[in-house]
Amino acid sequence: MAIKKLKRAASAFFGATGQEPTCGPSLERLRKNAETTRSTMEKFASQLMRYGIGIKGEDVMGPQRFSMGNIKGAEQTSRKVYSQFDGDSRKVSDPCRSQIYTHSPKELEKLLKFLEKEYDYTEENFHHRGDRTPGRRSQKAGLWNNVEVRTDNGEIKRFKDHITNPKRWGWMGLTLHLETKLNNNEWGKFEIQVFPEGMRDAYDATHAAYEEIRTDIERWEQACEDAKESGLSGDIPIEEYFANEPKILNTLNLIINLHKSAGEQCGLHKLRQKLGGPDFPSLNTASPKQEGDDEVEPIEGYRVGPPKPEPKPEKDIEVPKNLPFDATLQ
Repeated sequence: MAIKKLKRAASAFFGATGQEPTCGPSLERLRKNAETTRSTMEKFASQLMRYGIGIKGEDVMGPQRFSMGNIKGAEQTSRKVYSQFDGDSRKVSDPCRSQIYTHSPKELEKLLKFLEKEYDYTEENFHHRGDRTPGRRSQKAGLWNNVEVRTDNGEIKRFKDHITNPKRWGWMGLTLHLETKLNNNEWGKFEIQVFPEGMRDAYDATHAAYEEIRTDIERWEQACEDAKESGLSGDIPIEEYFANEPKILNTLNLIINLHKSAGEQCGLHKLRQKLGGPDFPSLNTASPKQEGDDEVEPIEGYRVGPPKPEPKPEKDIEVPKNLPFDATLQ
């Protein structure tokens, strides 16, 4: 366990300096493959909207329906390769990304039904950790012919359903990781995210706040993984892990509430319930102190837990203004 943590820390350091991967394509090769892949990603997204949602005409690739993201920079890619994949660039699934925007729960449900025709929903292929990680459906054998043939052999390799299982901070949508064979016989990888109505505004409004706590959330997720490797069952309650870091919990609570408000007003929660999803993520901020907890000064509204780490510079949490939905905190 200690060796793994040291290796992870070293990987994060080298990644922050723009270090080249230890295995897999170089940073420059990843960038060039991503540039070549962008046209395939655009074609795939277009066909997905036409055949999966039923969008027709010029609206298919308009700004209200589609946006093309920037290719990941070398430093950003290197940081991800080392912090998450131990230096192996072959595991990077999103060197280039794009977004599709649906305008109603009906469109979203139609797209889900279109996708589930090609995915196995049996229990043994529906993997999840508690209610925090969305289900991953394994693609059935064979090609996804009704779309793939039209899009230069693009193939869905992974499908995350965050409608049925919202992310821990409340985002609801779909994420597709895809691959396509390039002329150099290498595989170009790309990611398409499907943003439902309301989630686009909620994401934009909370993105800066989430970036403030991203590394903290990743720290908690890694602690859960380490606990499981040690033989413990279940995730560490996030309220317990950050019991002495109320700024993180307050920021996370803000993000959850804004996404929840957007989802309610756009009908996404009704769709989630229809699909049989779990309860929407929330924070339990009223847990009493437990026997055996370290004796530290209580923080009102939060459980007393492990000692507080070194403090970080803090910014005031601001509720975004002029949102198209009610952002009242609960």
